[in-house]
Amino acid sequence: MTGYTVTASPGGATCTTTGALTCTVTGLTNGTSYTFAITATNAVGTGPASAATTAVTPAPGPPTAPRTPTAVAGNARASVSWTAPASDGGSPITGYVVTASPGGASCVTSTLACAVTGLTNGTAYTFSIVATNSAGTGPASTATTAVTPAPSAPTAPRSPVATSGSRQVTVTWTAPADDGGSPITGYSVTAAPGGGTCTTTGALTCTVTGLTDGTAYTFAITATNAVGTGPSAGVAATPAAGSPGPVTGVLATARTSSIDVSWTPPTTGSPVDHYLVTASPGRATCRTSTTSCVLGGVEGVAYTVTVQAVDALGRVGQPGSASTTPVRAPQIATAPPADAPLTLTTDQGRISVVSPGQALTVLGTGFAAHSTATIAIYSTPVVLGTVVTDGNGNFAKPVVVPPELAAGTHTLVAYGVDPAGATHSMRMLVTVSKASGTGPAGSATAARGRGSSLASTGADVAAPLTGGIALTALGLGLLLVAQRRRAAAGARTSMPAARDD
Repeated sequence: MTGYTVTASPGGATCTTTGALTCTVTGLTNGTSYTFAITATNAVGTGPASAATTAVTPAPGPPTAPRTPTAVAGNARASVSWTAPASDGGSPITGYVVTASPGGASCVTSTLACAVTGLTNGTAYTFSIVATNSAGTGPASTATTAVTPAPSAPTAPRSPVATSGSRQVTVTWTAPADDGGSPITGYSVTAAPGGGTCTTTGALTCTVTGLTDGTAYTFAITATNAVGTGPSAGVAATPAAGSPGPVTGVLATARTSSIDVSWTPPTTGSPVDHYLVTASPGRATCRTSTTSCVLGGVEGVAYTVTVQAVDALGRVGQPGSASTTPVRAPQIATAPPADAPLTLTTDQGRISVVSPGQALTVLGTGFAAHSTATIAIYSTPVVLGTVVTDGNGNFAKPVVVPPELAAGTHTLVAYGVDPAGATHSMRMLVTVSKASGTGPAGSATAARGRGSSLASTGADVAAPLTGGIALTALGLGLLLVAQRRRAAAGARTSMPAARDD
């Protein structure tokens, strides 16, 4: 006997064997009824077929066992993977079940991997897998090599988002899905290129600074626990220049006719070209590339001072501000300052002679813009008024010479501060004389007679005036002597001749 042949009917599908008394006919159609006849063959030939078998109908069966299972331990868990069974039993596999031993913890999946959780760290486990289709569950795979769960590094942070600024990028994220069985102790963000970093001890946001505007960067975010640092999550961003950041630490201090202002420069945003400083109320301002300046101030006014950074493109950053106490008025000295320059003038130049009650318009320069100046006249100081300077630090102030002021030399002084906030004063010497002529009191005519004008440039006018008065007095004296001589001669001619007794 050399072999057997099994033939299916209908269809004629066959299988052969060389001596075994069993054979499997494949390629049949599930749900179709089949009978089978067997023939035997020897060296002479093939004999007659056997009687047909009872009819049978093929149907799907369970899958065979999954193959090559492996397991990797984690924290109180293990990740198990495998390859599909050699046969799905004639029906698609609908799922797998992984079972741990000891304990029986399991996971269910329709893929070729599954994580079994709820394990005990320090305990060794093996895992087996079964496959299921519509016909049922097949046999279990061979067991994996034993693995022992233990704490591990965290998994990667999730959902990273990057927000660009000038020379910096802020990265935010959510915590890892698994902390590895040990609390997360911190996060790190690393930029590439350049390697700039920032770290946190638990916060889910961090800003990497010192970057180059316009350069594309990627940022790797990792989480760390007591076991170690886990894998990274990544996000890309390009920092871009915007307006300067906010000015902070503004300090405004009220002084005499001025305000001292200082501040801390921005730490973010585009580079600062200069600062604009303004006081409210009023119009006092300054522009500077430093972090301090002095503003003029009006006596008795409390100000709010605002500082803004401006870049080279004119973009203005968020302001910082501070408030002051009221500004103080300039202090009047008990004696006129000896070192004040003789530059105080009037609208008719520098005058030398005034009358009590006379109206003058005093001109001053070199003071802080929009600041208070006080005008006084000495010997005993009498305040004639205060004035607020213009945007150039100048003023024109009408004043009146006190009517009770004694004749003699007096000093007009204007007190205030210069643009740097230092004391600034100006003075002018004048001679006070009683009014003459019939002009109205307080007018320039009353000061020097009807039709005259203010004497100007002090010594240039005083000398000719004194010489003229002297020459007039001399002429009157000579005329009086001549008249007396003529009278005496006439008397002698009318008298009798003298006699010697």
